[in-house]
Amino acid sequence: MRFQLVSATLIACFLATSTTALTISELLDKSGFNVKGPSVRNDEGYRKLAELTKSLPTRVKPAVRKSALTNAQRLARGLSLNPPKRRDEQVAKRQEPSPGPPVTDIGSATVNDENGDFVGYVSNTFLLSGFMEITTNPSQALTLSVTYDSLAANPQNLQISGPGMPAGFPLFGLIQGWGNTDGNIGTGSANYLYLGGVAAPGVPPLQPGAELPNTWTGVTALDRLVQTDVWSFNPVTWELTASWVNTDLTVTPATLYMQDNVLLGLGDPAVFGDEYPEPLTPFTLYIRPVG
Repeated sequence: MRFQLVSATLIACFLATSTTALTISELLDKSGFNVKGPSVRNDEGYRKLAELTKSLPTRVKPAVRKSALTNAQRLARGLSLNPPKRRDEQVAKRQEPSPGPPVTDIGSATVNDENGDFVGYVSNTFLLSGFMEITTNPSQALTLSVTYDSLAANPQNLQISGPGMPAGFPLFGLIQGWGNTDGNIGTGSANYLYLGGVAAPGVPPLQPGAELPNTWTGVTALDRLVQTDVWSFNPVTWELTASWVNTDLTVTPATLYMQDNVLLGLGDPAVFGDEYPEPLTPFTLYIRPVG
């Protein structure tokens, strides 16, 4: 058994006798839910957690890209003003080469192993936990769409969506792991990221994570940081790679791994493996054109 959980009877008794509305974090503490195990996957634990969250009031977190707001809109929301644009930044922006015509590629989210051999597809059916997993059934393959500058040799900071994403979470993004100590990944840290669905409009490129609705939070009611415009795409090989913007604005590669068939992005696989010792399998991700 990967996680130690109190019995369903104890949980029911606790909920029946509690007279004070509790947050989900307090429910986790009082119910004895253990978030640490040999793997980040815990189907039974998430099933019971989903039952617990039904006792919480429904919350709706607005999905707004803060940098897209005008100063007047920011003031109305109690936010600070947008930082002033420096003259040298404006000049540099004008000197950038003009983008080419946009190109959109649509295809199946395909997974290969580190030797380039086919493993399967990212499934269009999410686990109860909100995790994404692998399937070998092509009819269950997740369809993704990426739009990029046709003149760019290595398009970066892309947002990816797809008709197969869950309702309300159309963007294919990265979600902060529940066991993380902060909003960063990288060398020396066991922090990890889930691959999952995120609400539009997502998070702007090269910005730290923001708490937006996502497939994991939709199950647990626990807020997590997410990032969406994190993908690089190779138009020749169709390979997707990901990165994560840390709180100090450094950009760290999020290397893709599977653990217990769950898809993760890691900054330091060795340190993560010390904390979650079930085997890790590296993989590469592609958008294979349909047909």
